[in-house]
Amino acid sequence: MRGVQSSILTISILGFLIILSAAAMAEGQQTFDVNVKVMEDQITSNGTATAEVTITNYQDKADRFVLGSPNRDIREWFFMTDPTGDITFMDVPANSSYTTKLYLSPMGKRAPIEFVTLTIFSQNTGEVRGDVLQITITDLRKTRTYAPNVKEEVTLSSVKTNPKLPLVVRVALENENKLELTNVTINVVSPYFSGTRTVYLAPGPGTKKTEELSFDLDPLLEPAKDTVLVTLWYEGKVINQVRTPIEIIPYSEITQQYHESKRFLQQERIVTYFNDGNVEKQVTLKIPTTFLKSWVTTTVPRANAERGFENSDFSLDYRFKPNEYLTVKATTSYRGLFTTILIVIVLIVLYYTFRSPLVVKKTTTRKGDAAISDVKVMVHLRNRSKQKLDNLQVIEKLPNLVHVIPYNDVGTLKPSRILAHDKKGALIKWELPVLESFEERIITYQIKAKLEILGGLTIHPTNVRFEDAKGNKASAKSNTLAIKE
Repeated sequence: MRGVQSSILTISILGFLIILSAAAMAEGQQTFDVNVKVMEDQITSNGTATAEVTITNYQDKADRFVLGSPNRDIREWFFMTDPTGDITFMDVPANSSYTTKLYLSPMGKRAPIEFVTLTIFSQNTGEVRGDVLQITITDLRKTRTYAPNVKEEVTLSSVKTNPKLPLVVRVALENENKLELTNVTINVVSPYFSGTRTVYLAPGPGTKKTEELSFDLDPLLEPAKDTVLVTLWYEGKVINQVRTPIEIIPYSEITQQYHESKRFLQQERIVTYFNDGNVEKQVTLKIPTTFLKSWVTTTVPRANAERGFENSDFSLDYRFKPNEYLTVKATTSYRGLFTTILIVIVLIVLYYTFRSPLVVKKTTTRKGDAAISDVKVMVHLRNRSKQKLDNLQVIEKLPNLVHVIPYNDVGTLKPSRILAHDKKGALIKWELPVLESFEERIITYQIKAKLEILGGLTIHPTNVRFEDAKGNKASAKSNTLAIKE
């Protein structure tokens, strides 16, 4: 009875250690590993079982590993190690392995089949690894006719597992003796999932049964390699145990949702991208457009416009984190273009509405190509409105460097007044009673320099005063005339 209780305690502690170790491994990468190789597992009541324990330290620094066993603590078994003789701890350098031999001797009354738990504790990380050694005491086997003997095979629906998909663990059992097993517990443990199931195995040998356990994984599990531990329990004891490798593979798929809305002279497109994956992914996002639209479209965040007469689009390079959303808004607005065109139209209308109806332009011709001496000046008047203009007064102001020569050609309008001043120059005035709609008139006069002028001569704009069809007084000016040598 005591052997049964101790075995239950041993298996319970082992299960706790396995779950604790799996939780620690789920937090990060594997920091160390333990391999136990049984050298001698069938002994007499006074014999000694032998095992070889190898600890591999994957860390970049040395670690102290403490060896222990609940069976030793409650004085069921006596432990010795070789070469140290002390199993309290072992110092293992960084990225190295250490092997010791373990000797186990039973103490007191024991069962024909004993399960001894071995624990290894890392002082650096606090992680615990454990294993169970099955030892047969041959001179006590006569107390039982049959011991549970179940063959176990474990397969996974996918060793390289996509965490988005369900994982099925198939456990194939075969009862290899005549013992009827009424309550065999299948315990599945890994860093990513766990579960149990109780099954019945009919007497064998050769009785087979397959169980499938399905698990839903966290779709955001990071890519990693680990193991699935499947343990068979019967009457509080471990009767078999299988480790199967598993790998969480990386995956990433960029999906998108499209929404479009329209308002007055404006179109808004919102594209929401999503990284449905467990790893980062660098992509170039493309938002199609046209060559013309690309000039009136803005994006948030800002994207580069790639324009072509056949194909145009906006491109954005972005690195998605796992399970990350990104919203890109593209706004095509014709409001600015419409406003600009409207302003131009208004300005044109205002210009034609408020422009002067009278156009005054002044030109010149002169004799000789050297110094300025004899110059003919022509003032062009043109009524560009549909209404006549009345009481036109054409006033020309000349510098004191020249004097006016009378010009008596037929058809030439004679000045109504000529005022000459030695210092202020000359003032010429012509008067026209009316200038009909779209009528043009040319006023001609001639000037001569008092001295030969070198360099150039500037004649100020001609000023014309008139009355429009409504009797409103207005004025217009010609261009400034620059006579160069």
